[in-house]
Amino acid sequence: MDAEIARTFNGRIITTLAPIAELAMEEGATKEDANQRAVALASQVFGLLMLENSGRLTALGFDGRSILDMASN
Repeated sequence: MDAEIARTFNGRIITTLAPIAELAMEEGATKEDANQRAVALASQVFGLLMLENSGRLTALGFDGRSILDMASN
């Protein structure tokens, strides 16, 4: 990946994850912990989307929305 494209992509990821990290910091997390939580949550959601869009969740007998609801509680 071109360095400029990588920089732009990373900036967009940071912008997307910042509100999640800010909420975690409001709940008392350190900045580092809040950022890690934001990345962990995003990774789970992206993985779930990949499984849903590829049909793997249906093949396994799961519903993406119910899994997302369970993860958010």
